Amino acid sequence: MKHTSPLLLAALLITVAVVGFAAGPIAAFALFAIGSIAITLRPASARVCVTLTAEEILMDVIRAFAVRLPAMGGLGLEFRPTSLKLNKQYTGHISTVPTVQDYDGSTGYKANAASARGLLTDVPVTVTKHRHVPLKWPYLNQIADDKQAYDRVIGNAGYALARDFALDIAGAFISRNFSQESIYATADCDVDMLNNVTGDMNIVGAQTEGRVMWLNTAAANALAVDQRMASRDYQAQQVGASARRRWQNAYGFAAIEEWPELPTNNSVISLTGVTCANSGDLFTKNGHGLVTGDRVAAASFSAGFSDGTYYVIKVTDNTFQLASTAALAVAGTAVACTDDGTGGTIASLENLAAFAFTPEAMAIVAGPPESNNDAMRAMLNIPQVMGFTEPVTEPESGITMAAVSWEEQGTGDLYWSPVLLWGKALGRQAGDVAAGSVCDYAGHRVITA
Repeated sequence: MKHTSPLLLAALLITVAVVGFAAGPIAAFALFAIGSIAITLRPASARVCVTLTAEEILMDVIRAFAVRLPAMGGLGLEFRPTSLKLNKQYTGHISTVPTVQDYDGSTGYKANAASARGLLTDVPVTVTKHRHVPLKWPYLNQIADDKQAYDRVIGNAGYALARDFALDIAGAFISRNFSQESIYATADCDVDMLNNVTGDMNIVGAQTEGRVMWLNTAAANALAVDQRMASRDYQAQQVGASARRRWQNAYGFAAIEEWPELPTNNSVISLTGVTCANSGDLFTKNGHGLVTGDRVAAASFSAGFSDGTYYVIKVTDNTFQLASTAALAVAGTAVACTDDGTGGTIASLENLAAFAFTPEAMAIVAGPPESNNDAMRAMLNIPQVMGFTEPVTEPESGITMAAVSWEEQGTGDLYWSPVLLWGKALGRQAGDVAAGSVCDYAGHRVITA
């Protein structure tokens, strides 16, 4: 090992020796350079060296992110090449379809021309997530086995970010954001379900091209055994050798993709000590946080109300009513409380099994952080940021990320963290509160009873 005084990061190099670069896990030889610190790990078997710059490593993280993010093409996603700030509001965009016009004899093709910019609906999006994957290489550790093989380390970093990103987006697939829903038993999540959801989305005006469905494993199991999903081309095959089942161009969907971690979203609301009153059919819980359209389970009232599944009608910040269907909740038609009751519980009952959508269902803004040492130091809680990789854009996916890297003072430990910021506005969050607004119509929830 050669060690001179550490300076600001000049480069991060990973050199890997393999018999053939594409022939298996990349391991065997690594060299890390941080400023003027050079640490060489060289097993005797090393024969061929491949040197990757920090930008190339980051590009590999982005590619792993894109592969592991479920059906990314269906998201209304804007990756910004410019830097973003946490808790700052940006303008996202939802594209709309222009209107066909008649030819005008006096103004020709100019008549009623739509502004191209006007065909983008502006949606305010606040960046709420500033996430990173810190990778640490202690300088005395050798890469002795495939657990630390370069391709797996980088692939897992991309997977971790993609999983975190997708879970955050899917956490907003709830009744308060999307009024369109269908209720099916898990065993009935078959081709008939796909056909019905397709028709329902057609009726409300969702765009007919590029639709995507994410579904959990139980629903995918039911769909997979429906012989109508069989295809001469895709029978028993998984695209890209992935165990995550995926169907393409089937029953109105460009992609139907299994996502085992799709959340049920049953943890959004949990209220105890709720009272109900016969007068006004009102439920009371100070600061309840509910909005009209929330799908909930009501239980345990001492009197006046039966256990079951209901939809919220918000009255005030401290009071609400319950309706038997989502449509009746929007109409303000409440279920009667037959008596005064106490001790009730109100909890989310989303039971999400699948979500069908087009890009118009959401406006998501994502991008790299500022190359600011103070911000990086605060985020990563380290004494000194040693370097910042300028944002890198992967051309095929358009995803832009950046990374920070440093040596922890007094230890020689080397760190490298790909970083991504994002914010989202989905469904009714992206438009008016009323059902059917800007983004609401373009998303459809499939829930179990």
